[in-house]
Amino acid sequence: MAVHFARSTEAPMARSMVRHLARPMKAQMARQMLRQLARSMVHLTGRQIVDHGRLDSLVNNVFRDPPSPGGASGLFGKFWEFGVDAWDAIHTVGCRSHYVPRCYAAPLIKKNNPRSMWSMARPMIAMISNFGGTTYTFNVAFGVGMAAVDRLAEDMAVELRDEVIPVTSFHPGVVLTERTQRAVESGDWAREVGIPLVNVESPNYKEMAIVAVATDPENTKKTGTFQVVSELASEYKFTEEDGSTPPSIRSLRLR
Repeated sequence: MAVHFARSTEAPMARSMVRHLARPMKAQMARQMLRQLARSMVHLTGRQIVDHGRLDSLVNNVFRDPPSPGGASGLFGKFWEFGVDAWDAIHTVGCRSHYVPRCYAAPLIKKNNPRSMWSMARPMIAMISNFGGTTYTFNVAFGVGMAAVDRLAEDMAVELRDEVIPVTSFHPGVVLTERTQRAVESGDWAREVGIPLVNVESPNYKEMAIVAVATDPENTKKTGTFQVVSELASEYKFTEEDGSTPPSIRSLRLR
């Protein structure tokens, strides 16, 4: 059972901190907010144990747009145009916020192994990364940040191998988020991305992929790897709600 902000009394505080982290701020203030978010994570995992008696899986994703030198959603620009603030935004917030919750959750998940709930074969830890971890995408800091998340999954899988707890990174394609919709409306999408909207994925698509892997009795074969969501759809036979199957991100090309 994953920890969700919406199911906890800590939800308002956690959501507020995430919203603040999405805004431009000085490094010291960002570090303070991250420490508060870490403390909130302790309360969330503790609340999960009190309410449900166990913690079976953890899925979380945190990302902060860098301060923008121009372009769609602050993602397009050269590293010398972004400067150091872009690195701090993506790595201090995004990568660290993948690492911290797992430090607190792993001991709790280990207690339930090998017993799990629902149709899960075993507990699982999932990361949400991006194709930017394998090829140049948007900007330098973005790509290195995504590669770091993939490496977290790979190395945590090594340390959890004896516990038989798979750790897998998931790569959605281009997702139709609010940020994508703003880029379409502003014209930035057509100018700087150019991928037809018929090829984008809904936010729910990656969730179906995570459930499919979590309930696969042989999911330990995927531990320490990254998995492309659309390719998992082919393997596990799930589709978007309208029956469509967006193509693999490997087959798409940004402008």
